[in-house]
Amino acid sequence: MIGKNLIFNRLEGMGLCIALIIAATPAIYFFPATDIPLDSKQKFEFGVNIAQLIAPLFTLIGFILVYVAFKEQIKANRLTQNQFIHSQVAGMFESLRNNISNFVIDRGGEEIKGYHIFRYILKEYIMNQKEIIYRENYVFSILSSIPEEVSDSDYAQFISLYDKRVYNEEERIIKGRELREYLIANRNDNYLYDNFGNEEYTTEETDMARSKYWKRIANIYFYFLDFESKIDVYERAYRVIYKEYEIFLDAYFNQVYAIFDLLYHSQPEEINTQRYIKNAFTNQEKVLLYNKLMTGTSTREFGQYLLELKVFNFVMTKELFLTGMNVIQCNKEIENIKLLIYKTDQQTN
Repeated sequence: MIGKNLIFNRLEGMGLCIALIIAATPAIYFFPATDIPLDSKQKFEFGVNIAQLIAPLFTLIGFILVYVAFKEQIKANRLTQNQFIHSQVAGMFESLRNNISNFVIDRGGEEIKGYHIFRYILKEYIMNQKEIIYRENYVFSILSSIPEEVSDSDYAQFISLYDKRVYNEEERIIKGRELREYLIANRNDNYLYDNFGNEEYTTEETDMARSKYWKRIANIYFYFLDFESKIDVYERAYRVIYKEYEIFLDAYFNQVYAIFDLLYHSQPEEINTQRYIKNAFTNQEKVLLYNKLMTGTSTREFGQYLLELKVFNFVMTKELFLTGMNVIQCNKEIENIKLLIYKTDQQTN
């Protein structure tokens, strides 16, 4: 932008200089420094020649000045448009804030108001995820579907909890390694359940140990599963939440969609969109938006806005997930949902 302004300023200066030189040129002949006289006919012919010479130049200068004026008018119009969009966005955010602050939900006789609602939604959403994955059949599915990711020691612990035969520690490690190698070679999803999941009697102590084991395996290895499996968990957990908070969630997502739609399509120059989003949304809101995106229930356009406006660039990763997740896994999850959204886009087109 600075380079273009410099060029136009120089063109204006050059045009002015040329105009002054041309205007001053006839004076050389009307007030000659020599004693050679010029009669009226010569002066007339000279004047005609000068007119023929300078007319195109003045026309060119006129075009340049008109273009510069037109350009400045466009800049002024764009500035006015940006200010209008800025005012619209600010007004929409203000409306969203007021609506959230005034919203009240009754949960078992307890009133939850304003931004506290997000905390309750996310807490219950994570609890619903845990209800799904902290189960024996789900852990069996994890151990069967991604044996390359599960350690020998975790299979050894599985043997100690599910094999009725008594082994010492060294034997458990060997048996656990053999089980892992078998699952890698055979890819039998039903093997663990068919051979270890039909016990009719267990002690309370065994049940507690197994429950603890399920939680640990699910927390460690859930994010190694294929994305379709994870989306199923996200969607099932979100479905329960949606039933409880349907009115609030619909109102919130509709307003946020309208804001992102305006920002995405207008991209006003004077608005730093990234900074705007960073300051306008709380981390809990971004976490909710992230989890909404991961359920696969968002429209393609909404998902595209969330990704391309980089809404999640400022979210603390520890708040996003059921368990702690490193940056590489976080980015991979975002890339997975991108593929899903743009794949849907391609199929639609």
